[in-house]
Amino acid sequence: MFLELTILHSTIALTESVLSGLQINSELICSRVQTAIAVPITDLYIGRTTPMNDRTVWIFNFSGWLIFTICALFFLWGSLRAGDAISIIASVLFLFGCIIFIIPLWMNRQ
Repeated sequence: MFLELTILHSTIALTESVLSGLQINSELICSRVQTAIAVPITDLYIGRTTPMNDRTVWIFNFSGWLIFTICALFFLWGSLRAGDAISIIASVLFLFGCIIFIIPLWMNRQ
């Protein structure tokens, strides 16, 4: 998977005019920007030099889905108290969707 960066023509023109005022080789900088157009997302780590290990990623994913499931239960509870049929159906579907996402995550835990 690649993250594609798009540079607008007006931005490049503005950059070239600013850089020419600073007497910096704008062609060199623009060529360096063009070579970095497609960067693999796996190479982008903000503030980190190494990726998280698999266990840490699993803990974050599972914790997030667990929180979503708890929220779905609270939405269902609130809908049942209000007696709104559409909210009850939506809450049940939301809960079902959360469980569907948790199953493969739990089965492939590390």
